[in-house]
Amino acid sequence: MNLRWLYKIHSNYDGFRPVVIPDRMLDGDLLHLGWKRYLDEVEIGAEVWIYFHGRHRFDNGVYVKGIIREVDRDGESVLLRVREYSTTKPLTDSATSARVAAVVARRYRQVFVFPTELEPIPACDLATVASTCAGRLCGACPTWKSLPRIRSGDVKVPERVGSAVRAVVSAYWVIPSRCYLHWERKTIQAGVRRTSEQFYRFKVGEEQLAFPLALGMFEALRKRRLLDHDFDAVVPIPLSPEKERRGEIHRTRTLAHELAHLLGIKVAELLSLSRSISKRTLGLPARDFENRYRRALDVSSRVADYRRILLLDDVATRGSTINVAAEAMMELNPSLVVVAITAGRMIIKSSMRNESAIIT
Repeated sequence: MNLRWLYKIHSNYDGFRPVVIPDRMLDGDLLHLGWKRYLDEVEIGAEVWIYFHGRHRFDNGVYVKGIIREVDRDGESVLLRVREYSTTKPLTDSATSARVAAVVARRYRQVFVFPTELEPIPACDLATVASTCAGRLCGACPTWKSLPRIRSGDVKVPERVGSAVRAVVSAYWVIPSRCYLHWERKTIQAGVRRTSEQFYRFKVGEEQLAFPLALGMFEALRKRRLLDHDFDAVVPIPLSPEKERRGEIHRTRTLAHELAHLLGIKVAELLSLSRSISKRTLGLPARDFENRYRRALDVSSRVADYRRILLLDDVATRGSTINVAAEAMMELNPSLVVVAITAGRMIIKSSMRNESAIIT
């Protein structure tokens, strides 16, 4: 079980109050927190809300939200990567602040498990306008929790991905229009059909669905224990120019910003296409497409400034685009560590290690 945490700071102790949060952060987005108890239960990637109280001039409440980047059991501390913070007013409304205050009221204790009941369960409207998704309320939503995510043991590395990519992680199954399971008269689980529908709705312009897709990617990274890689940035695969001219949403950029917020890191647009190129319109064999894609792909010299990046695509099929982009970046920065992350993974025969995980 992935526990979430509440951390209490009494400003009277050493003057740590909301207004000095920026001064306490290391490298612009890290906070060092003493954590003397329950360290064995703490996981990298776990969410932490920091509640401030004391006699200084501020309203008691939650002023920091972040995820745990490092756990130092010998030093009895954790390093928190800050997702968002405020120096002037709580991040939570007054009712939520009051509920948090009740949870952390016990004296002489700093660390508390975040109760599930603390966040109200949203009245999910994913099936219609998805306003709860747009409001980023999915974490406590039973509908989102019920969506099946890909387990690493059920899927293979995409066949066109080589050694330039350290790992490929995908969140949700996506059913292609001509799925081999249909031809074999096998019935795909309702949950998988739902994740596929969610992906296609996002693909055709329902931008509000970016958050639940990104949250699935975040959870997939956590399950694979990849959050301790300390990624420098999320790098989106570029949108083909003709799609931009048609006014299509930049899916990978939108997903990248949502995932980067969840990880507390930045988006780095290091890749661009000098001309339009599409596997669907070209109808080329994989190798020919990859050669043309490489000639069209431009890589910013800024790639030399990065050590570890998450290369984000909206969906992976055979992995050609991901592999070409990773190899192109490593031509300029041979020591770069690339982990690929996608919202969806197409169900094709060469990808399946355990198809019983998705059929009834």
